[in-house]
Amino acid sequence: MGYKEKKVLGIPQITIQIFRTSLSKPFISTTEETVLKPVSLDLINTPSNPKFIAYIDEEGFPVIYPSIHATSKNSNTILFSKPSKDEFWSKLKPGTQLSLFALSLDMENVLVSGTFKGFMTTLTGKTGIFEIEKVYNSMPPKMGYIYPEEKIAPVTEF
Repeated sequence: MGYKEKKVLGIPQITIQIFRTSLSKPFISTTEETVLKPVSLDLINTPSNPKFIAYIDEEGFPVIYPSIHATSKNSNTILFSKPSKDEFWSKLKPGTQLSLFALSLDMENVLVSGTFKGFMTTLTGKTGIFEIEKVYNSMPPKMGYIYPEEKIAPVTEF
């Protein structure tokens, strides 16, 4: 898929992908680490919120793809279903650095980035596993990276 190519997003296909991703959650085991805060989890887990997955391709160009069906398995893992006839997902290789941008219609948003672990075959088809390594918040009151948390050191010298 070229970067200028347009694609129609069908509501029935999106709905099927949301159900497939949700049904695959119990079949995927992950480590549990508290990365996302409740506000970020709500943004990602709300099915009606727009979400986009992005990565840099082998030529160095950014590729952005709508992924409304993405959801969190837990606080540090994002899951998404792989449509059977979509080239975008076939180009993703394990180890690729991904970012997921989730936003609400109330202008709340969060950007998470991490490593794509690959696709796992479950009863609902192939499910992509994306392990979160960084979380960026662009909303007040704390703009900037919110994970990993920076330790605040006391000032000892002026």
